[in-house]
Amino acid sequence: MQRENDITREDSRTIRDRIIALWVTKGLSARDLEKATDVDRTKWYALRNGRRRANEEDIMALVKVFPEHALWLVSGETASEAGQTSPEA
Repeated sequence: MQRENDITREDSRTIRDRIIALWVTKGLSARDLEKATDVDRTKWYALRNGRRRANEEDIMALVKVFPEHALWLVSGETASEAGQTSPEA
């Protein structure tokens, strides 16, 4: 884990990997994600199974549901003093 100023870099996983980590850590099903985000569950399954890449719609939908993980989701960094954490925190 690297630390620069008050921002902590958790790791260098991809946005897709972080979406999957968020999904698993929160204990959500694809149906739960669909209800929370209005993104069809088949798209979440395809993303998880590597058949499609994360896109702006996915990221924006997750940021609306989990604003406390927005920075981590898009960059892999956290800023706990600003309320920006990883789901593992």
